[in-house]
Amino acid sequence: MPMVGRPKFFTWIASALESFLFRRRFQLVMFVTILDFWKLITDSQLVSTIQAEELNSQFLQVKGAATQGNAGTLCEWLIAKKVLTRYQGRILLAGRSGPFVYGDYRVEERIEEGRLKEFFHAIHLPTGYRSLLQFFADSSSSTDLEWDLTAQRVQSLEAASNLNLWRCFECVDLGNYRLLVYDHPVGRCMEEVLQQHGPIDPETACYLLWQVAQTVVHVHEQGLIVSDLRPSSIWFQAQPVPDTKLFFDFLNLLQPVGSRTSATEGITAHGADCQAPELGQAGRLPDRLSDIYALGCTFYQMLVGCGPRSENAQQTADLTLPLESAGVPDRVAEVVARMLAENPEIRFQDANAVVQAITPFVPRQLKGQSERSRTTELGTYVDYLKQCRDTRTEEVKRSRSGFAGQPLKTDLEPPSLARSKRFRSGKIDVAAQVPAGPDEQSHLAARTSTTSSVLDRIGNQNKRGPARGLYLTGALLAFIMCWVIVYMFRGSNQGVVSSNGRPESHESGSRHSNLSGEDVTVSVNSTRQAADRPSEVDRPPEFVVVEDDGKLLWAPPTLDGPIDFRYVAPDGQLFLIVRPFDLLSGDEGTRILQSLGPDFESLVQSWEDSTGLQIDQVEQMIVSFHPDGSTHPRVMVVVRLVAPPSSQVFTTWGEAEVAPQEMGSVFRIPAWNILVPKDGEQRVLVMGEESDVLEVVSNGGLEPLMRREIEQILRSTDRQRHVTVLAAPNFFFAEGQGLFSGPRKKFLAPLSRFLGDDLQGALFSCHVSDMFYWEARFVGQLDHSATQLSELFRNRIDEIPIQVASYFGSISAPNYWRKLASRFPLMFAEWRQTARVGFERNQVVINGYLPRSAAHNLFLGAELASASTSTVTTSDPGVPGTPALKTVQDVLTNLHLDLDLLQQSLEFALRDLSTEINEGQTGLQFEFRIKIIGADLEVEGITRNQQIRGFHVQQKSVAETLTALLMKANPTAVSDPASPEQKLVWVVNKGATGPEVFQGVLVTTRRAAEEKGYELPGPFRLK
Repeated sequence: MPMVGRPKFFTWIASALESFLFRRRFQLVMFVTILDFWKLITDSQLVSTIQAEELNSQFLQVKGAATQGNAGTLCEWLIAKKVLTRYQGRILLAGRSGPFVYGDYRVEERIEEGRLKEFFHAIHLPTGYRSLLQFFADSSSSTDLEWDLTAQRVQSLEAASNLNLWRCFECVDLGNYRLLVYDHPVGRCMEEVLQQHGPIDPETACYLLWQVAQTVVHVHEQGLIVSDLRPSSIWFQAQPVPDTKLFFDFLNLLQPVGSRTSATEGITAHGADCQAPELGQAGRLPDRLSDIYALGCTFYQMLVGCGPRSENAQQTADLTLPLESAGVPDRVAEVVARMLAENPEIRFQDANAVVQAITPFVPRQLKGQSERSRTTELGTYVDYLKQCRDTRTEEVKRSRSGFAGQPLKTDLEPPSLARSKRFRSGKIDVAAQVPAGPDEQSHLAARTSTTSSVLDRIGNQNKRGPARGLYLTGALLAFIMCWVIVYMFRGSNQGVVSSNGRPESHESGSRHSNLSGEDVTVSVNSTRQAADRPSEVDRPPEFVVVEDDGKLLWAPPTLDGPIDFRYVAPDGQLFLIVRPFDLLSGDEGTRILQSLGPDFESLVQSWEDSTGLQIDQVEQMIVSFHPDGSTHPRVMVVVRLVAPPSSQVFTTWGEAEVAPQEMGSVFRIPAWNILVPKDGEQRVLVMGEESDVLEVVSNGGLEPLMRREIEQILRSTDRQRHVTVLAAPNFFFAEGQGLFSGPRKKFLAPLSRFLGDDLQGALFSCHVSDMFYWEARFVGQLDHSATQLSELFRNRIDEIPIQVASYFGSISAPNYWRKLASRFPLMFAEWRQTARVGFERNQVVINGYLPRSAAHNLFLGAELASASTSTVTTSDPGVPGTPALKTVQDVLTNLHLDLDLLQQSLEFALRDLSTEINEGQTGLQFEFRIKIIGADLEVEGITRNQQIRGFHVQQKSVAETLTALLMKANPTAVSDPASPEQKLVWVVNKGATGPEVFQGVLVTTRRAAEEKGYELPGPFRLK
C-alpha cells in the first residue's frame, strides 16, 4: 500500500471501529427501553413532550422500528437527524438525563483531549451562538472568594476587549453549577500546527508574535498575569490572513504554579519548557517578566519548531538549536535572546517593549490587515448579553405582569438538578426549569422570570399562629430603607428640619389628601385573583406553584451581579443604595417618594438646591455611614449619574482643585467636598467630608476593605434592585443610634428584638415592577448554623403581624390616614402569608411578593406611624393612670410592662428592657439606666453573652421583670432567686461621685454584692 494512502486507510478503520463500539454500547444498555429513553430526553430538556411525540411517530414509520427498534437504534436515528449529539446519546443510554441545559446554554459535545480537554461545546439557546463552557471545579462556600475573583477578572478583560484575546463572555452562577462561557474555537492550536507543519517563516512568525505581544500588553494593563503562555494556549488561523487568539485560562490562575497539570494535561515538549527559571524558586509567583520569558519561548518555537532548551538543560544558557542556523535574521534573534535571558533584569521589562522591538520586522501588508470586524452572529450574541445585563425589554416587563416570580417545578425534573437552591447571580435559568424544545427554550430564556401569579399562592399558604413578641418590627423593615437617606440629607442641611425633627402637623400637607384613596387597600378576592392569573392558553402547562416546604424561596424578579462599591470610603457600617432614575420611571416609585412625607421632600429639595442636580438624574446613589466617635455617624455619598452634569452645574460649584495623584477634580461647596474622578466620565461624584474624600483618593478609588461578614453579604447584593440596605447590625445600637432620634427612637427597641445578637451582617432589598418584591438576608455568628437561624427568624416573623396590629390599636390615627391605619395590620397579615424562609450557603433568606400598590402603602404607613403617639401606656389598662415616676424606686415598683424575648443575650436583653422603660413612658422624669459590672461577672465565669431563651412576662413590675431575667440568665437553673445558686443579682445604684453617678440599677453577682456592701433586694436575700 502506498504511503500516501495509509492515513486515509487508518482514518477509515478508526471510524469503523468507533461505529462498531458505539453500536456495541447500544447492545450493552438494552435495559433502557424506548419509553424510558424518551422520558430521559424530555427530562434532559433537549426536546419538549410535544416534540418527543412527533419524533416518536416519525421513528415508528421507519422500516422495522416498530418490531425491532430499541433505545440504541432510536438514539442512532436521532443522531442522524441531528436531534442529539453523540455525547448526549452516550449519556442518555447510560440511563442519565444529563443535565445538558445550564441556564441559557445547552451542552453539545465534550472535548476529550488536547488543551481544551474537559471543556464543552455548547449552544446559546436564545441566539443559537456556539460557545465553549468551562465548569468551575467546586461550588462550595470555601471557593466563593476564588469564584468572585474569577468573575472580576472576566469582567475586567471583557470590558476592555482585545481582538486577539480569546473572549470569555460571562461567568454564570446557577447555584449548583458555576461555569465560564468562552467564544467557540476558531482555527487550530499553535502546538498542533508546529507538530504537523514544522516552523513558521520568520516574517509570519514576527507578525504573529506582534499580535500575541499586544494581547499580553492588554492583559497586563488590566492588572493580570497570563502565567500560562505557550503554543498550546494560542489558536492559529491561516486564512484569510494569518491570525491568532490567545487563550486566557482564568481557572488555571487559581492553581499553584507547580500543580497546573489538569489544565495543561496533554501538553508535549513543545509547551513543557516555557516556565521562566526563577519560578523554580520556592514561593516565587508568575509576574510580567515571567510572561516575557514565556513569550520568548513561544516565539522561538514558531521560528524553530521545538522548545529553546531541552528539559534536562532547563537552567543552562545553551539553546537547543541556534536561531541563526534556522535562517532567522540576526536582529530578530537578538530580540528572542533578550526575552529568553535567564536573568529577569536583562529581559524586556514590559510587553510593550517587545511590541516596539518586533514592529520593524512585521510586514506592512499584514499589519494593515489585522483589523477585522466581528461577525453578525457574534454581534447578535453580544448584544443579547448586554441587553440582559443593562436593560429590560418590554417583552420582559409584559411577561412579569402575569408571572409574579414564583419558584417553578416541572413534572419531569432531572434528578441531578437540586431545586432547593436558587441562583445567586447571572440570569434566571428558565430553560433549566422548563422542559421545552429549542424554539420554546429560545422564547422562554429571554425572560428573566416566567412564573405563575403570586396571588395564586396566597389562598393556599399554611396559616401560622402568631405569638406575642415584637411590636412594630414589620413597619420598621419597610421604614428603615428610606429613613436613613433622610438622615443623610439632614446631616448636610441642618437648618431644614424643625427642632423636634418633624413638622407641627401632617394635616396641612396636601400630599396626604388623596393617599387614603383606592389603592391604600391590599384586599385579595377571587375576582382579583382571576384577573391577575394568566389564562390557561397563555400559561405553559408545565408550570406549577410549588408549596412552601420551609426551604424553597420565591424566585426574585432580578438577578444581576453585586453592587459596585468603588469610590466608597473604608470603615462603613451601614450602606443605603437607591436607584432613583429607574424607580421614578414608574408611577409606583413616585408614590413611594411621596409617601415619605414633607420632611423627605424638603430635604431632597435642599440637596438638589445645594448641588444643582435633580434626584431623577441619579442612576445610583450609595449612602454610607461611618463611625465618628459619637452616636451621630459621618455620611458619605457616591452618586452615579445618568449623564454628566451640565457645564452650568460645574460653574456653580466654583473653582476646581486637582485631586492628589491626579485622580480627578475636587470641588468644595457648602456641606460637601465633591470628587469627580477622571475615569468616571464625569458621571461619578464622590461626596463627603474632606478626610473621607482623601481616603478614597489614597485608595485609588478601589472597593474598600470590609469585615468578612459584610464582604460576604455584599456579594449577595443585586445591582438592579431599587432599594438596598446593607448593615452591620450592632451599628444601629452604638455609633448609629443618631439615626433614630426624635419620634423614630421608638423603632430602636423592636429592631433590637428582631435582629438580636445572633447576627453579623444584614441585607434588606426591594424592587418594584409589576409586583412588589422584598428580600432580607442575614449572616450569623460562626457557631450558628443557617438552619438554626432560619428557624429562629421564622418564629420572629410569625410574631410581626399581631404586634403590628397591637401597636396600631394603641395609637389614635388622624382622619386623613385612618383608613390606611385600619388596613395596615391586614397588609402585614398578607405579608406573612406570602413570606418564605430558607437559606443559601450560610445566609438566612426571607423573601416574598405583594401587590404593586403595597409598596407605597407600607412606606406611608411606617412614616405616619412613626409620627403618631400612643393613646395608652404599657401599664395595666385597669389602672386609672400611671403615677409620676420620680425616683428609681418608683420605676421598680409602680411601672408595669410586657417583655418578650425569643433568644437574646443578657446584655441585649437588659438594653431592650432599658429602652422599653425610657421610651414607652409618659410619666418618667429621668433616664433610668441598667449597667452590667462586667468584672464582677468574669470572676464567676459569667459573660455578657449569657443566653436568655423563651422569656415572656406580661404586666409585671420592672423589679419583677429584672429578677426573672437574671434567673433565666443564671448559669444554674433555680426555682427561687433566694437560692445560693442564684449568682446573678441586681442592686440599686447608689454611687455618690464620678462617672458612675446615674439613676438606675447595677447587675452584678451575689459574691460581689456582699464584698462591696450592696443591699440586695428582697427576692435575692437568703432565707
